[in-house]
Amino acid sequence: MIDQYFDVSPLQGEELEVEETMDEVNGDELADFLTEGTREMKNLTTSSLSPCKVALLVLAAYNWVPSSNKNAVSIDRAKIVYKMFHGVSVDIGVMVYNQVLNFGVIQKEGEKKDTRWLIFPRTIYGVLQMQHMMQRKPRDKLVPVIPYKKDPRLGE
Repeated sequence: MIDQYFDVSPLQGEELEVEETMDEVNGDELADFLTEGTREMKNLTTSSLSPCKVALLVLAAYNWVPSSNKNAVSIDRAKIVYKMFHGVSVDIGVMVYNQVLNFGVIQKEGEKKDTRWLIFPRTIYGVLQMQHMMQRKPRDKLVPVIPYKKDPRLGE
C-alpha cells in the first residue's frame, strides 16, 4: 500500500537482490566510505564528512530516516547514502513500513518518557485513506474535529 501511495513499484528480481546485499554492509565499511577511512562509525557526526555526504545525510534525516539529531550519523542513514552513491534502488515502501513498525516497539519498551514525534504522518494518513474511501452524501457538511477559534490578535 505504501508503494501504491507513492506511485512506485516494489523492487523485484535483481534489484531486490542487490539492495539486500547492500543492506549487509557493516559499520566499519560505512565509516570507511563516509570518512575515506579517517573515522570509526561509533559517535560519528557530519562534522567529519565531505560537504556532499553531509548534505545527503541531512536530507536523509529529514525525509527518509527521520531523526531529531540531524548531525548524528546512524547506520540506517549511512546505508541509504551508501546505496545512492552506488546507484542501488531502495524499496521505499518496505523502508517506511519497517520504520513505522519499529517506532511503535521503541515507544513501548522505552524506560524513560519518549519525546519523539510520529514519523511519516502524511504517508500514514494517505495509506489509511486509500484503504477505505468514504463517499459523502450531497447534503452532508464537513465538520472540523477541532473547533476553529478566531485569533483576535490576527484581526480575523
